[in-house]
Parts: sequence; structure tokens; C-alpha cells
Amino acid sequence: MRINPFGKLGRAAVTLALGLQIGTAAAQAPEITLWSHIVHQQVIEGKRGGGAVNIGEAFEKAANVKLSWTTIPLDQMQDKILRELNISRTKTDIVFLLNTWATPSLLARLVPMDAMLKSDPIRDMADVSPAMVKAFSDKSGIKAIPIRHNPQLLFYNKEVFATRGVASEPATFEDFVEAAKKATFKRADGAQVYGFAFETNQAEDMVVVLRAFGADVITPDFKIKINDPAAIKAVTALNELFVAGALPPNLGILTPADLQNLMSQGLISMGIFGDNYFERFNAPDQSQVAGKVWFAPFPTSKDVSGVRYASSAGFWAMGIPANGDPAARERAYKLIAHLSQPDVQLTLALNNNSPIRASIYANPAYAATVPYADVVQKVLPIAAPPFPAFAGAKEAERIFLEETVAAIVGRKPVKAALDAAAAGIERVMKREGLM
Repeated sequence: MRINPFGKLGRAAVTLALGLQIGTAAAQAPEITLWSHIVHQQVIEGKRGGGAVNIGEAFEKAANVKLSWTTIPLDQMQDKILRELNISRTKTDIVFLLNTWATPSLLARLVPMDAMLKSDPIRDMADVSPAMVKAFSDKSGIKAIPIRHNPQLLFYNKEVFATRGVASEPATFEDFVEAAKKATFKRADGAQVYGFAFETNQAEDMVVVLRAFGADVITPDFKIKINDPAAIKAVTALNELFVAGALPPNLGILTPADLQNLMSQGLISMGIFGDNYFERFNAPDQSQVAGKVWFAPFPTSKDVSGVRYASSAGFWAMGIPANGDPAARERAYKLIAHLSQPDVQLTLALNNNSPIRASIYANPAYAATVPYADVVQKVLPIAAPPFPAFAGAKEAERIFLEETVAAIVGRKPVKAALDAAAAGIERVMKREGLM
């Protein structure tokens, strides 16, 4: 359970803890209009449990503004926000953006923040992942500031490990393979338990496995690597697990909700999930295996030198639309800068936001509330996005997943499938002028 770090402090004390001073309210405070997912509003307003500190309300009082939220379902966000950025004038002051959307054309529609960062700095910006900041930068400067991060970890059922003779969490990918085989069995109630399952309709999980062998799909500088020898080894290992019966036979059609249910029902022994799934899998009202699920960094192959863990990560950032009201940019930036300061980042983390500052995971106040803080610290430096962002990235991702799944389930030979994936991705990248 997360704790309230402010205990019985009153609202004035909380405001001081956030580094704000209450100002005199104006008759009509100017608005800052934000387009986001509901989770972003909830963690800022303290409505997802944990510390439950309303950072937004405190900022409104201190800065003499009104925050006006428009929340959008995740499956509609990209389309709605991109269309809003492309109209001649928007009333939106801040947009929350996923890293996979950060194409050159999107970045061109955001306000550069360098001048504002210089005049009103965010403290200790070096603590914010440079790879995340770079993903939202172009030749004109920094276009968005990261706010929320979701690294992928290996989750496993401790009880299954103990009863199936798996002595400890896997230290190498080879250990992981053996654990997956041992943890595949039929329960006393007749239910089949599979050693491992992962998502195949988005790239994150598959990329983690590739990186366990030092492989990748596309590098940040747009080199295609999906049919390199290391990638062939990774997919061959997954095909061998499938043939051994350690992966579900319907792997290619499992949705994220399916995988979460399988883990919560004890029907898979291992899976790859974002760090914050720990609480869901161990909540008695949401999980049949509460108290039995633990986590570890995903291990690399013993043949990979210098890197012990593999991960991928998605993250959210806050940007200012270039087609918005120029007079509103300063107050929009002030909110972004405020939410990015180290002390406020800690409060956000205690409000159940996954922090983007490495120092937060080492902070005792936060580490005491989440058991995975130490593991995330280990993977954060290598938790890069699975794909670089470009106009055809979703099509390239689809080609990669279709061909890779075909190889894993045996519909195609591994090398032939990955060669086809590389050829398909190359066509997309040439069409987009990247090759």
C-alpha cells in the first residue's frame, strides 16, 4: 500500500511542500487547457490513491490560473491530438504525447522550449532520461518534457516457481527458458498453465526478448536489424518454447487484457508487464494469485557481454501546440516546468505516477512505497523505446509482428520470416524517405 507522505498536514502545508506560495485570486483566472489521458489528470489531482495530493489545485491557487482538462480514451488520443495540432488555431495550451507519436511532422507543430528553459530552468534536468528528452527534440530544440514512464519487467508467480522446482528468478535468458519449461504444467483442477506469454499486437514485449540477445528491430539512427543473427537467435528461442508447449497456442491473438487476466488467474507463470502492474496482480479483489506475484529485470543471454538486463519503455511527455494562443505559452510552460521539478516529481510518484527521474527511485520516501524501485533503477538506463518514431512506424511495427509471430508459431521458417520483415520495413522506410 502506498502511504501519504504528508500525513496530517493541512492544505497550506501541502502547498509549501510543493514549493508554491498562495497568491491573491483574480476575479477571473486565466485558463490552462490540457488534453490528456484520464490517468494524467488523476495523478496530478491525487485521485489514484497513494499520497493523494492535489498538485493541480495547489498550482491553480499559487499561479492564479484555472486548469481545464479534456481527457481522451487512449485509442482515440493520437488521432484527436494530431488533428488538433494541424488546424489553423487551437484553444489547447498543453498536450500529453506518447513517445511513439514523436515524428518529425508532430515535433514541427510544437513550441521549442529552450528559451523558456533558460529563463525559467527545470532543476537538475540531467536527472531526466536524456534518451526521453532527445526523443522529443529536433533541430529547433526541446519540444516536450517527459512526465510518465513505464518500463517493462519480468513478472513471475513465486508459488509456481517453488512448487515446480525453479530455485530463483532467472539470471540469464537460458535460465529463463528452463524456468518457462518447468513452470508449464496442468493444475490439479485440470487448468493448463503456460510458462510464459507476452503481447504480440504491440512491439514492446517482443523487443525486450530481442534485446536479451543484443538485437533490435530498427536502431535510433534507422538501421534495420530484425534479420541480424542475434535477432534470429532470439526468435528461434521463442519458437522452441512454443514447440515445447511453454507458450499458449493462441499467442498471436492474445490482447493485453487477456494477458493480464491469465497472469491474475495463475494461468501463466511469467509475463512481461509495466512495473505498476505489481499492485494489480497482488490486489485480492483483482487477482486470484494476490501475494504470489513478484518481479525481476528481464535477463540477457549468457552470450551477451556487458549488459545483464533487457527492457523497453514507453513514456509520455508534455508539449505546447505551436498553433495555440501565443499569450498562453508562458503560463503553460510554467505548469510543465512545475510538474517537472524534482520535489513535485516525487509528489507525483507518491500519487502513483511512474517517475521519469532516476533519483526518485532512490528516494526513501518513494522506495518505501513500491517494492520494484530498486529493479527499475537497474533497467531505467537501458529502457529505450522499442521503435524510433517516424511516419510509417505503425506499419513497420505491424509487419515486424506479423512475420515474427509467424516464425514463433511455426507458420514460416525463422530466417525466412525475419528476412521478409526486414524487406517489408525497408519498403516503408524508403517510402518515408528514410533510406
